[in-house]
Amino acid sequence: LDILKSKPLLIRLLVKEVVSKRSCHQLICFKVNYINWTVINLCYYGLTMNSVNLNGNTFINTMLGVMIEAPGYLLAMLTMDRWGRKPILVLCQLGSGVVCIAAGLSPTNIPYLVPILSCVGKLLTSAAFSLIYLYTAEMFPTEVRTSDGLNSKF
Repeated sequence: LDILKSKPLLIRLLVKEVVSKRSCHQLICFKVNYINWTVINLCYYGLTMNSVNLNGNTFINTMLGVMIEAPGYLLAMLTMDRWGRKPILVLCQLGSGVVCIAAGLSPTNIPYLVPILSCVGKLLTSAAFSLIYLYTAEMFPTEVRTSDGLNSKF
């Protein structure tokens, strides 16, 4: 891990604050954030790559999948300062998961239901994707973000 190569974080975790609550909390937050990145990436790229397999015209579905990202980013930008980053991130991830499960369980006799649910899932996943970038950058202190090797990650 590049984080363990960083002197400020290594000193902070191993020497100064091993038993402190803050150090344990940061380590737990780092692990949860790692899982969040994995889930958001799988959902985002899964919806992006599956847009060609949806019912209807392949080109229109791909265009809708691309055009729905801008409102997702706008949704995240307008709501994160008012209600906070964490609640909006959780709501976007839960909403995207529910919509994707609903798309998988939807009846086949309604041909445009799956593309609509897929677009809503892509909108929420795009919002979560933009929020996780910001949330990750704000999770670590400045001396850790600008240390060796970590500055390219955030």
